Amino acid sequence: MLALPSSTRDQREPVQPSRPRPPPPPMAAPHLIELLIERLLGLVARDDYDLARAGFERRGGAFSALDTWNEERLRALADDIVVTRAASLQTSLTLQPEEHAWLVGMPTAERSLFVVEENERLRCLLGDAVYRATFADAPSARLRVGDIFDGRIALVGEVIRVLPGMIFHAEEAHQSLRALVQQARAQGTAHDVILDGLMRMRMRHDRFVSIHARHIYRFESLEVVEIKAASWKARDKKPAGFPSGKKG
Repeated sequence: MLALPSSTRDQREPVQPSRPRPPPPPMAAPHLIELLIERLLGLVARDDYDLARAGFERRGGAFSALDTWNEERLRALADDIVVTRAASLQTSLTLQPEEHAWLVGMPTAERSLFVVEENERLRCLLGDAVYRATFADAPSARLRVGDIFDGRIALVGEVIRVLPGMIFHAEEAHQSLRALVQQARAQGTAHDVILDGLMRMRMRHDRFVSIHARHIYRFESLEVVEIKAASWKARDKKPAGFPSGKKG
């Protein structure tokens, strides 16, 4: 969890949807953080990038340019790569003060499941923390009260900021998602297992557009890795050695 000052914390197949879903708010022109992440990615060796992507897809499901969620996944992948390498990459760039502040905050960025509340507050659904953030950046300016997303927040200077790689869960899935998360927390399921499982459910929800979210967002499907089959048909398809999901 982020160590925050008290002023900032309050105690591979194309998919053709058959039913309309409202698109996410449009992205504005690239913001400083997006341009900085692009520069940092340029410093990552191709083999290292491919290895990181393979690991990301093992956890969250494979995707390609043919998929409707491709851009969203690429931004989340970029966050994943840069956050874990920020400390080693920062010496390779000449940075402006704001860029440096972002880079200093990245290595300690917290990934979680957040719901957006009034007055630019983010409530962590995997814990009890509520963060007072700023949504002034182009990526986070898309956030609206009630949104639930998997993403990372970082302390940039004295302000909580949201990294661009947010993965949103559709409103129709929120009730089932909240029930799933409550059960997972009660069972002591590790946060990464919850987040990665929900990411795969989001992909199934987009792929199986005729199936209601309550049949996809289910606790017993958290560790199912197959995304090209409905979760109740793929519940036994776990790779050898897949983590049990229990903390400790």
